[in-house]
Amino acid sequence: MSGWADLIRRILRWGLSLLFPELGLGRHRLRLPSVIAMLALGIWAMLDVTAAGTALWLLLPNDTGISWSLLLAVYFLALGAVIVSFAPGGLGPFELTLFTLLPSQNPGELMTAIIAFRLVYFAVPALVSAVFLACPRLLKPASACTDVALQFPATALPDTRCKSETGVIRQNGGQLLSCGPE
Repeated sequence: MSGWADLIRRILRWGLSLLFPELGLGRHRLRLPSVIAMLALGIWAMLDVTAAGTALWLLLPNDTGISWSLLLAVYFLALGAVIVSFAPGGLGPFELTLFTLLPSQNPGELMTAIIAFRLVYFAVPALVSAVFLACPRLLKPASACTDVALQFPATALPDTRCKSETGVIRQNGGQLLSCGPE
């Protein structure tokens, strides 16, 4: 029944975004995300989870007999268990769900694949990030901002600028660095 309730909530949220793209809360205006933005986020999330599940499937030994579609379904359920449990990094619920839903698999091979998956999916990106955090000079500037850069206060931004970072910059009194057109 919770699946139907979730579907109804999503449809109501989409309908609310279509009918009332902006809500008034006292003197504040709250802009709801558009249906296109919600669909785009959903599609990107599905692609990300599918790619991660595929990575786990590729790390399994060839002779396990687990189909890609079966592992993907189990992976989605394991991620749901992780979200519900609030366990740091999903340690425990993720493995328990995989072992429970794939009981015919060799536990040693499955655990080896899970450890390899965690190394590939979490440890390697963390180590690469740590290198760049330790040596920021390794990163080159993303834009050609080396010529003339102007620095000005956030209050110089027009009130009609509809970008999320504008309110954050104004709120904390930040400074803006301009390298060219917006």
